[in-house]
Amino acid sequence: VAQAVAAVNYHNLTMSVGGTKTLASGTVGVAGNFTISGGTVNATANNTTVNFNGSGTQAVPAINYYSLTMSNGGTKTFGSGTIGIAKDFVVTGGTVDATTNTTTININGTGAQAIAAINYHNLTVSVNGGTKTFASGTTGIAGNFTLTAGVIDATSNSTTIDFNGSGTQAVAAVNYHNLTFSNGGTKTFASGTTGIAGNFTVSGGTANATANSTTIDFNGSGAQA
Repeated sequence: VAQAVAAVNYHNLTMSVGGTKTLASGTVGVAGNFTISGGTVNATANNTTVNFNGSGTQAVPAINYYSLTMSNGGTKTFGSGTIGIAKDFVVTGGTVDATTNTTTININGTGAQAIAAINYHNLTVSVNGGTKTFASGTTGIAGNFTLTAGVIDATSNSTTIDFNGSGTQAVAAVNYHNLTFSNGGTKTFASGTTGIAGNFTVSGGTANATANSTTIDFNGSGAQA
């Protein structure tokens, strides 16, 4: 049976049995855990913001969100699988763990989107429409960064993208501000042109810019390393 889920602040929120559970428009706050043991969750139809606002540890299930916010404190741990975000991903408090469960974050909206500066396992941008803009600070990627559609802006906020995995990694062909390779493994540039407007630093691992006949364009207006 289909169910409507009111936009209020919950402690623990559980979805069980069957049917589609549709979150209402507005902000749904979750201070404890959000658990899905049955049914299908629709968090996009009403442009809902889901705010994980607890002060302790929280589990974030792998569903498709419209806007996703992390606030207050504690560690917010993404579940295994793919988490879709159709609008903005904003972190105003707490610590986000998107690597323990080897989560893939899929930025899949049709309009402009903000991408929070956290450490991702896999990061995918998959839908055309709007510009996907990285926040200021350092965005870590421990797995692969895959661009199948859309436009990436990693320069407006002087973002550093750090490919910090210990295994092989795919490096998308976009225009970076600062690009860093750390930890280990081989970091292989995708085919096409990768722009670097700031610095390109290799402190760990091996960079492979030849396998895909990549062009690296140092295109900054100032001094570059």
